[in-house]
Amino acid sequence: MTLTEQQKAFWNENGFLAYDQPLLSPEELEAIGRRVIEIASGARPDLPEQVFSVERAVARGEITDVEDQDRYRIMRYLHKYDDLVLSICRNPKVLDVVEDLIGPNIKLYTDQVFMKPPFHGGEQHWHQDSYTWNFLASHDHVTCWIAIDEATTENGCLRYLPGTHAFGWVERDHVPVLLEQIKASEVPVPRAPGYGVFHHALTLHSSGPNHSPHRRRAIGAHYIRSEIRYIGLPGNYSGPFLLMRGQEFPGRV
Repeated sequence: MTLTEQQKAFWNENGFLAYDQPLLSPEELEAIGRRVIEIASGARPDLPEQVFSVERAVARGEITDVEDQDRYRIMRYLHKYDDLVLSICRNPKVLDVVEDLIGPNIKLYTDQVFMKPPFHGGEQHWHQDSYTWNFLASHDHVTCWIAIDEATTENGCLRYLPGTHAFGWVERDHVPVLLEQIKASEVPVPRAPGYGVFHHALTLHSSGPNHSPHRRRAIGAHYIRSEIRYIGLPGNYSGPFLLMRGQEFPGRV
């Protein structure tokens, strides 16, 4: 067991956990930071277009004179194409915590690199990760979010609404109504480089815009239990999902 009883109790009550030990070494941080720049700068022309999401202000043509890496908001699915990203998703320090939270049979749903460039990095509105995972028969999933750069309240660290994982799946149109009632409970979670935060797929979270001169890059890995069923339309199945730890089960994800 990696987590203490106090950490598990905090998770159960709040739906997130700022982990107090580094998850990436300085060498790993340097390597992933360098790899992010390479990919964002066009070093991998073989990557499909859906890997990249352009920052909104750039897409609208409001921002033009920026470095290549500062054009992007998110790069996703990189574990399929890059061994370094896959190795971070397989990081035993991360999987030990995930196992304590969702059990021993763990699959990777996907990864995301959040770019949050200086001065024009956009806001991520309040949401549940499960909103885009509603083709799975359970919402008992977990995300590990690790800071590559220092994440502060000024450059857009993650913010959580504690306990909202207990509300169940919330229709997106109903989120603003809920926010009016509980926004005062918001908790910002700054993170030093290499440190992470784990959150439940139903926990409402957001991140503010980056108006600072400092990048706020981070890598996120989303994990699901290999026992769960896919209940979406057959043509929309995006698996098979990679087994990270434990065992697979016939007829499940």
